[in-house]
Amino acid sequence: NVGDNVGDVAGMGADLYESYYGSILATIALGAAAAFAMSLDTAEQTTKLAFALAVAPLALAGVGIFCSIAGIFTVKAEENASFAKLLKGLHKGVYVASFLVAIAAFIVLWALFGRDESTKAALGAIGTSWWKLGLSILTGLLAGNIIAYATEYYTSYEHRPTQRIAEQALTGPATVIIAGIAEGMKSTWASLLVVVIAIIAAFAFAGGSESFLMGLYGVGIAAVGMLSTLGITLATDAYGPIADNAGGNAEMTG
Repeated sequence: NVGDNVGDVAGMGADLYESYYGSILATIALGAAAAFAMSLDTAEQTTKLAFALAVAPLALAGVGIFCSIAGIFTVKAEENASFAKLLKGLHKGVYVASFLVAIAAFIVLWALFGRDESTKAALGAIGTSWWKLGLSILTGLLAGNIIAYATEYYTSYEHRPTQRIAEQALTGPATVIIAGIAEGMKSTWASLLVVVIAIIAAFAFAGGSESFLMGLYGVGIAAVGMLSTLGITLATDAYGPIADNAGGNAEMTG
C-alpha cells in the first residue's frame, strides 16, 4: 500500500501540480506581454490591463478550489451500488464543480474587466471582451470533460472497446495484443480532435485575429479553466489508495 500512496497520491499530485501551476504562470506572462504590446494611450491603462490579465488565472484557480470542494459534497453512493452507479456519482461531483467554475469565471472576469471602462475599451479594440474571455475558459472546461469521457469510454469494461479486446481471448493471446494495440491507436482521435478545436476556439474568442499574444492568452486561460477542477479530479484518484489502506487495516485486525 505504500507504493500506491507514493504513486497515486504523491506522484500524481506532483505531476498535476507542475501542469497546473505551469499553465497559470505561462498565462500570467502572456497576459502581461499582451497588455504592454497593445500600445494603449496611457501607462495607467496599460498597467490596469496587465494587472487584470495577470490576476484572472490566479482568481480562476482560487475559485476552482472552492468549487471542487462543493462538488465533492455532491458525491453520494448507495449501499451495494454497482460499478456504473459509483462512477455516475463521481461524475456528478466533477460536473457540478465544472458548472460552478463556469459561473464563477464569468463573475471574476466581469469584476476584473467589465467594471473599468478603459479596460473594456482596450479589449474591445482587439475584438474581444470579458465575456468572450469567459467563453475561452468555458471551452477549456468542456474540452476537459469530453476528454475525460473519451478516456473512460475506451478503458472501462462497461463499454464496447474493452469488451471487443476481451472477446479476442477466445482465439488466443496474440489476437488480444493486436486488438489492444488497435483500440489504443483508435482511442487517441477523440482527445486530439477536442484539443485542436478547443485551442482554435479559445484563440479566436480572446481576439487572436487582432492580437496574437491575446490569442495565446486565451489558450492559456482555457488550459487553466480545464485544470481548475483539479481538486476533485485528484480526490477521485486518491480515494483508491485510501480504500486499499482501509482494507489492509481490516485484514490485519483479523
